[in-house]
Amino acid sequence: GVMGDEPDMVRKLKFGQLQMVGVTVSGIAQLLPEMLVLNLPFLFNNYDEVDYVVGKMKPTFEKIAEDRGLYLFAMLDSGMITAYSKNLVKTADEYIKQRVWIWNADPIAVKLAEVLGVNSVMLPVPEVLTSLQTGLIDTMFSSSTALVALQWQTQMKYWYPITVRYDPAAMVATKKIWDKVSPENRPKFEKLNEELVQEFLRPFILDLRKTEKQIDEDLVREGHVKRVEFDPKSVEAMRKKAMATWQDLAGQLYPQELLDQVLGLLKEYRAAHPAQ
Repeated sequence: GVMGDEPDMVRKLKFGQLQMVGVTVSGIAQLLPEMLVLNLPFLFNNYDEVDYVVGKMKPTFEKIAEDRGLYLFAMLDSGMITAYSKNLVKTADEYIKQRVWIWNADPIAVKLAEVLGVNSVMLPVPEVLTSLQTGLIDTMFSSSTALVALQWQTQMKYWYPITVRYDPAAMVATKKIWDKVSPENRPKFEKLNEELVQEFLRPFILDLRKTEKQIDEDLVREGHVKRVEFDPKSVEAMRKKAMATWQDLAGQLYPQELLDQVLGLLKEYRAAHPAQ
């Protein structure tokens, strides 16, 4: 975090200290909040669904970025969010009564905590490891790649493999930089950018997904964490409660029609792939 937490990076982008940033849900919330429709709890079941919806929605998000004075270079993954804790719990209800870290700059996490009645401790990312070490927090929702990259796995003992959310990421530049590209060169640039996305970023995304799955397996196999299954009824109760955020945030982070479009695409994909 040399440039600070994501809100710091976004401020530097707006002040012209940075020309381009790579952001996850916090930065997206400040730059392109409409993209957070992809971040809703219990929306996606797997990455195949993500790829289908994002593939169809990308031009819409690019247009939103342009209207906001931004240039959306690429859409990426930040991971699938699951649950971890220091203390063993057996149900989702017990889990949310622990001291749960909620990223204070993540609007959907904050809303989800409110809807579920989570015993939340709001903190920026750079303070999480110290807070785990001192006992200020003992539970978190995180992707496995973030867990290991930020050394949080050193404090966790239990892993609950429920897919709570898909976390998108994005590479965003200021339109001021885009405007420096001459009009006649912009189509060439966009074509080159798309080729680079397919040649480098797409393999990176697929490798990250593979790594995410491998980390889950390695953490369990090497004894860092123990895999624990929540009681299915408690998970279903949590899921139904969490889905209230979908409509609660419509009109705040994203328009209702954008949510309807995403749900329509999901319905379309699932109808064509019933086995998944």
